[in-house]
Amino acid sequence: MGFGVEVKWVERKCPVCGNAHYRHRFTDINRREGIPISADIVECSTCKMKYINPTPCESALEKWFGEYAAGYPETEESPVPRNVNQRQSAGRTFVRFINGLLRGHPHDWPEEVGNDRTILDFGCYDGRKLEQFYQSGWNVTGIDTNVPAIQSAKRRMPEGAFYCAEISNFAYRNEFDFIRSDNVFEHLIEPLDTLITLYRFLKPGGAIRLFVPNGASFSALVARRYSAVYWMPFHVNLFTPKALHMLLERAGFTSIIVTTFSPIGSWLWTLRQLTLSPGFNMRHRNWLDQIIWRTSLLNYPGETLAQWVGLGEELIVTAHRPP
Repeated sequence: MGFGVEVKWVERKCPVCGNAHYRHRFTDINRREGIPISADIVECSTCKMKYINPTPCESALEKWFGEYAAGYPETEESPVPRNVNQRQSAGRTFVRFINGLLRGHPHDWPEEVGNDRTILDFGCYDGRKLEQFYQSGWNVTGIDTNVPAIQSAKRRMPEGAFYCAEISNFAYRNEFDFIRSDNVFEHLIEPLDTLITLYRFLKPGGAIRLFVPNGASFSALVARRYSAVYWMPFHVNLFTPKALHMLLERAGFTSIIVTTFSPIGSWLWTLRQLTLSPGFNMRHRNWLDQIIWRTSLLNYPGETLAQWVGLGEELIVTAHRPP
């Protein structure tokens, strides 16, 4: 697990509005993996977007992410049944129903039968989040750069289309009814260029939904640099609702709606960054880490309340390509 990699630092303009003027907010370190690196968080003078500047070059970010952060695809390789809705236990169904009333299930969007319509997951990893759509009649496509993950997705959903490649290698146009991207855009040095490409992939009238960490969440306001939204150097963009809305607008989307969401256990990572020494995610859990994990459900009321007042840990934006 060597850290050896040549790092070139790239000076950036604001990834949302393109302004070159900013003010320095703070310098921080990598806490989760213990990578010996620090980076500067700045705030755009115009749109107040926060981002890392200068940013490590893409080759360094890709090496570190692949070695320390990408994880491994699930080992289960059984093919996913097509056009079959899996039945859940009564207890699980009840818990899901209550959680849906309190927080909703925005990651299940669109919650409807596919009827052979098309959906793309940009940054799909091993395709797990496409399984429910695959089962309910959607024609699914996934794009990611992780080779083992894409191979796993192909084995489990043989009727899907999964590609291990950069998005710039595709010539899709007016292809998809829906596009989703789950916690990807915070990692992109040029998020606007990628979003414009996805705009072209959508059919006229099609819809897109993005999920990103909320740079104005409760934990970001209270814990600041120790918040889970600050993951040096991988979260190169820290979107606020205003900045995310502006990004979609600049890419040409309309009917833009930005909300916040608190996934169950979303405060756990902030508590770990706040209380544990750097590199905690690369070590066996000590007694304190075990306590944090085992008591994470106690955060449920607070996480829910934060979402209700618009301070959830995740931003969700839904928008459309004009007909």
